[in-house]
Amino acid sequence: MRHFAVSGSIDNHQFHYDDVSLAGILNSPTLGGGINIDQLTRSNNNEIALVIYRDIKLSVIFDLLIKVLITKKTNESDNIDRYTGQKLQLKITDPIRGQVDGEVIPQKPVNIDLALSTYPFYLPN
Repeated sequence: MRHFAVSGSIDNHQFHYDDVSLAGILNSPTLGGGINIDQLTRSNNNEIALVIYRDIKLSVIFDLLIKVLITKKTNESDNIDRYTGQKLQLKITDPIRGQVDGEVIPQKPVNIDLALSTYPFYLPN
């Protein structure tokens, strides 16, 4: 599996990884057809969640698969880091394969700035 570098910040907390296998910006715990990659993320908890699967080697795959697919305890893995906040900046300089809402995006470097905001809605009676 090819690894890539990810850097950025979430709520001004800086991070950098050189050995990322999967990076996900989530608003639900599942990916694709229901694979639970982060059991702590909820769609109604008003936060951006960034999940980093890093340093994935053959020696940790079996344990990681059990935590992801069976026990759903991804927060107990040493190979998964999770950040949450209101404002995210993310940069991936290598061209990578990616998806947005299940749609494949062109293989290119990634530079993302996200921030949560509120918008007042008027709902007439």
